[in-house]
Amino acid sequence: MTLPSTDALLAQQEKDYQSVVQACMNVQGCVGITIWDWTDKYSWVPSTFPGQGAACPWDENFNKKPAYSGIVAALGFTAEDERYRQAAAQLLIPRRAETGDAFARARGCVVAVFLIPPLTMSAKPLLIVAGVGNGTGTGAATARVFSKAGYRVALIARNAEHLQRLVDELIASGGEAAAFAIPGYTYEATENVWDRVLEYKWPSGQPSDLRVALWNVGVNVFGSFLTVSAKDIQASLEVHVTAGFAFSRKAVLAFKANEMDANGCRGTLLFTGATASIRGNVFTSAFAAGKFGIRALSQSLAKEFGKENIHVAHVIIDGSILTDLSLSRRPGEAGEAWKANPDLRLDGESIAKSYLYLTQQDRSAWTWELDLRPAHEKW
Repeated sequence: MTLPSTDALLAQQEKDYQSVVQACMNVQGCVGITIWDWTDKYSWVPSTFPGQGAACPWDENFNKKPAYSGIVAALGFTAEDERYRQAAAQLLIPRRAETGDAFARARGCVVAVFLIPPLTMSAKPLLIVAGVGNGTGTGAATARVFSKAGYRVALIARNAEHLQRLVDELIASGGEAAAFAIPGYTYEATENVWDRVLEYKWPSGQPSDLRVALWNVGVNVFGSFLTVSAKDIQASLEVHVTAGFAFSRKAVLAFKANEMDANGCRGTLLFTGATASIRGNVFTSAFAAGKFGIRALSQSLAKEFGKENIHVAHVIIDGSILTDLSLSRRPGEAGEAWKANPDLRLDGESIAKSYLYLTQQDRSAWTWELDLRPAHEKW
């Protein structure tokens, strides 16, 4: 980079290192990466390219730079898992070249060799999200936040185009993601798409460790009671409750096979709820029936499977979330003012960070229900 180094340049360097290592991880035949020197103290770059430097993962005082974190992230390690930290400590030890590299010997360089771990060495944590809409709401935000935290992400939704657009975005950001379109949220279709996710062969070759599943599916069935049809009731119950049962069953069975993580958890099952999950209203008789049902299911599962160290949490979203749809309902200056004021509306990324927090809770203090609302929401 051009000296002096800045926070922005170091952040870009982290991304560059992560991208290169990730490219190697994505190719089964790539077994290692070699860099010329490991610390800026002995780097050859400044003497060869005047005005350039700070090229290595460690600085001149032998402190790890953001580039180191980029390497670790690409290798699939997470800071929360002690096993991965120990493996990373062994892998990221620079050593002198022992090969017959004449150029290295002539320059007296230290060559840092990063061996790519065997593809069977460790599994990468997997998040499954059902319900991502057009990519501007809670499901998509959760995928982005967890991807940045080191998860690979399996996305389930009905719109294949929206799914693929989000997958492409996550991959371009250095993550791993795959799309699984579903024709509709029925019990059978939900079970079938789970099987497809679990059978999927990820390009990197690393096995998956399913740790989090989010049921973020909903159907907006609103209207006064006397206008609600049998079809409306069936749609609400089938999508919210029946398909939710199928999703939950598959998640619980998968989690039961897991070992406990450092927090004493085999897996976390999350449900996105709404104000209508706990309170009916004039136009929500059909919608609330479905949301009440999935909340009751989540509570039942939390009580039954908490004893097996499976964490189940239900999150009440009490307010409007900033999405393309919600913004379109507020045209003009009023909409722009609402968009610009986080006191008045929920932000998808903030919700997703709360979901991530739930997955990081220690078993001695688990949350079953969490309600989220903007600061000025009436409740």
